[in-house]
Amino acid sequence: MHHRACHEIWILKICVLLTLLAAGSLALRPHDRLPEFPLTEDGFYSLTVARNIALGRGITSDGDSYTNGFQPLFTFLTVPVFIVTGGDRYSALRGLLILHWLFYLATGYVIAAIIKDMSSGDSMTASGVFWIALSLYVGNIVPFLQHFNGLETGVCLFCYALAWRYFQVAKMDRFIKPMCLGAILGLAVLARIDAVILVIAVAGCQLFPETRTRFYERLGRSLLILTTSLVVSLPWWLYNYIYFGDLMPISGRVAGCSALSLDRAYWALLVVFRYVFPFHPTPLDGFADALRSLLLVAGIPLIIYYWQSDRRKAMTVAMKQATEFASYYGLFLALLVTAYTVYSCTIYFYGRYFAPLILLSTFGLGYISVHLQHLGRRILACVSIALSTCLICYIVLIHTGKVASDSGRSIMFHEQLGLVLSHVPEDEYVGAGQSGTLGYFRDRIVNLDGKLNHEAFRLRNVEHGLSNYLRERKITWYCDWGPGPFGDDYGKNGWALVATRGKAFLYHYTPAR
Repeated sequence: MHHRACHEIWILKICVLLTLLAAGSLALRPHDRLPEFPLTEDGFYSLTVARNIALGRGITSDGDSYTNGFQPLFTFLTVPVFIVTGGDRYSALRGLLILHWLFYLATGYVIAAIIKDMSSGDSMTASGVFWIALSLYVGNIVPFLQHFNGLETGVCLFCYALAWRYFQVAKMDRFIKPMCLGAILGLAVLARIDAVILVIAVAGCQLFPETRTRFYERLGRSLLILTTSLVVSLPWWLYNYIYFGDLMPISGRVAGCSALSLDRAYWALLVVFRYVFPFHPTPLDGFADALRSLLLVAGIPLIIYYWQSDRRKAMTVAMKQATEFASYYGLFLALLVTAYTVYSCTIYFYGRYFAPLILLSTFGLGYISVHLQHLGRRILACVSIALSTCLICYIVLIHTGKVASDSGRSIMFHEQLGLVLSHVPEDEYVGAGQSGTLGYFRDRIVNLDGKLNHEAFRLRNVEHGLSNYLRERKITWYCDWGPGPFGDDYGKNGWALVATRGKAFLYHYTPAR
C-alpha cells in the first residue's frame, strides 16, 4: 500500500511539473502572439501605466495627465520588468508572463501547504494531500486563466492565501502577530481595493468571544489588524484623495451602477455555482454543470460531516486555525458577491471579481482529501490528473490560437492597432474608448471610456461631450471597436471615416473652412 501511494505521488508530481512547464511556455510565444489570450484588453491599461512610470513619465497612461484607474501593487511590481527590458513592449510581456507564472506557483504552493498541515496522518499521507491540493490548483483551467490575464488577480489571490497561511501558523496572541497579519491584508488591499471587505471581516470576527480571552485583548487585536492594514495601504488612499478628490479609483466608478437587476443576480449565482468546483466552460457545458451539481450535492455534506466530526474530537492547532480563517474568508466572499451584484453592472467581469472563490473551493476539496482513506484519495488524485491533462491540452490550443474569440486573434492588436499604425502619423494623438492594447503598443493614445481618464468620465453622459473634449485637446483621430460615439452622424460633426479593419473604425476630424 505504501509503495502504491508513493507511485501515485510521483504521478502527481509529474503532472504538476508538466502543467507548470506548459503554463511557462506562454512566455515563449512569437511576438505577434504574445498580446493574445489569455492576456486581456484590461490588463494593458495597468501595463501602460507601469511602462510610463519606468520611463520616468509619471503615473500616467497618455503621458500627460495623472490617473488612478489601476490596482497599485501589481502595477508597481511590473515597473522593474520595464526597467530591465528598457521599456521594450514585447520583452516586457515575456517578463510579465514569467511574473504571472511565479505567483501562480506560489499561490498553489501556499494553499497546498495550508491543506497539508491540516493532515494528522503519517508523512506519506501528508505528502499525498499536499500534491493533490497543488495539482488541484495549478492543474485547473480557472485558476490558470485568472493568473495569466495580465491583471492583478493572481497577486491578489496570493495575498489572500498568504494571509490564510500566516493565520494558520502564527497564533494571534502577541502584539507583533496581528500587526503582521494586518500588513499582509494591507498588501491585499493594494492588490485589489475590494480586499477592504476581507480586512473588515477578519478584524470584526476577532471581537467574537473566545475561551480564556478577555474582551480588551480581542479589541486590541482587531484594532491592530485594522490599523496596520490602513497604514500599509494609506499611500494609495492619499494619492486618490489628494489628486482626484475621491477614495475610489476611476476604474471602479466607471463600473458602478445603482439599479439591481435580476440579470445581475442570475449571472452572479451562475459564476458562484461554477466556482464551487471550478471547471472552465467547455463545449460540454451540460456535462460540466452536471458534475458540479454532483460535487455540490456530495461535497458540501461531506465537509459538514467532517467538520462536525473534527469538533467532537481534538483538532490540531493547524486545522483549527485554518478552518477558523476559512470562516472569515467565507464571510468575506458572501459580502464580496453581494456588493458586486448590487453595485456593478459589468456582469462580464464577475468571473474575475469572484476569483477569490477558487481558493475556498480548493481548500474544501483539500479538506475532504485530508479525511479520505486511501481509495477516496486515489479517486481525487485521478480527478487532479484529469484536470492537469485537460489544462495542458488547453494550453496547446492557446498556442495554436484556437481558444479565444474570433479565430483566436486579438482584435485590438491585429485590427485596431494595425489600423492606427497604418494611417496615423506617430506624432499625433488618437482618442479611443477601448484603449488598453492600443495605448500599450503606441504612445499618444487618450482613453475616452473613463477607465483611466477623469475628464472623459465626467463627460460620458454629456451630449457631444466627447466630441467637444477631442476638439479642445486638438485630437483629430479616433479609433475604436465599432463606430463609437459618432455612429452614422459622424459627417455632421466634421468627422470622416478613413478606414475600417474588421470591427475597428478609424475617423479623422477636419475643421470646416
